[in-house]
Amino acid sequence: MKDIHITIATGIFPPSIGGPASYSKMLLDFLGPYGYDVTIVTFDSVRKYPKIIRHIMYFFLLCKHSISSDILYAQDPVSVGLPALCVAKLFRKPLMVRLGGDYAWEQAVGRFGCTDTLDDFVTKKQPYIYVRMLQSIQRYVVSHSQATVVPSAYLKRIVTQWGIDEQILHVIYNAFTPPDVRKKNIHRKTFTIVTVGRLVPWKGFATLIDTVVTLHTSYPHVTLTIIGDGIDKEMLEKKIQQAHAESYIQMKGALSKDAVYTELSCADAFVLFTSYEGFSHLILEAMSIGVPILTTAVGGNTEILRDMDNALLIPHSTEHLEKGLRRMIDDSELRERIATEAQKNVAVYTEDKMFAELDMLIRKHI
Repeated sequence: MKDIHITIATGIFPPSIGGPASYSKMLLDFLGPYGYDVTIVTFDSVRKYPKIIRHIMYFFLLCKHSISSDILYAQDPVSVGLPALCVAKLFRKPLMVRLGGDYAWEQAVGRFGCTDTLDDFVTKKQPYIYVRMLQSIQRYVVSHSQATVVPSAYLKRIVTQWGIDEQILHVIYNAFTPPDVRKKNIHRKTFTIVTVGRLVPWKGFATLIDTVVTLHTSYPHVTLTIIGDGIDKEMLEKKIQQAHAESYIQMKGALSKDAVYTELSCADAFVLFTSYEGFSHLILEAMSIGVPILTTAVGGNTEILRDMDNALLIPHSTEHLEKGLRRMIDDSELRERIATEAQKNVAVYTEDKMFAELDMLIRKHI
């Protein structure tokens, strides 16, 4: 059987950190044994140029590497998805798209202060022309793809509300390589909470900081470590300083995967107070390491986790976050039970399963 030539268009790629980077690296590493010749074309390679110029350069770079391809696979529907669609039409190649979330909503929250949840956002007409333009672009690209991969049934439901035919939407759960790290039983006087993610509004870091500050009077032994980088970094640093909480709340910036795993292995709890999650690699990694998880019952989280079974799931509210943290700190038996069950459950998210499903989908459309 001849190799299938696939061009993967991605915004970021290692050493850049983020879901699309990790996923694209995984494709490069694992598609080979399935009979693929993989070419990665990353927007990172042209990002140093001025805005319009770098987009033109990326289009021609994608053209260069796609002439002999059997299929293009874009890792988002806008920044690389739109040029990938143009190239696919130019060379009459099939296009697949992977959606990790709603880019228009992320921009509305990050740039225009939108406070709607994603579920509410998709039902409303947006007041900003730029946001409506992004909605139109991602809808156009996805609707003209041969197939679009989403990492959760929740996100599939969201995308169908764009007006997309659900027949082209395919749920393939993310897989991950289990880290060769396990929870360390460290006997110490502190209780360490670790949270990881992009420092963006919907990840809830500001509320988590406020809540830990509130709890500090009752639980002076609790510490919080925040790992990640993003648009909210300065605001969060200022919030910690204003609360005089530098002694028990640390921001460590963006760390390597191995460094993140080390931090998680030393944590007493992993907390993710997010208002939206398509499907979280970090949750899988925390499950695998054996860290008890406290997170919100939103988005794809409920497809991975079950409350009081393999995690502590809470509604997205400050009141429930405080109650959940108190329970997690006070109940060592709960922490041990949910962490043990999570380690058992995470074994189903294997690369073999994910790539077998992806391989079948690709071969169906070339």
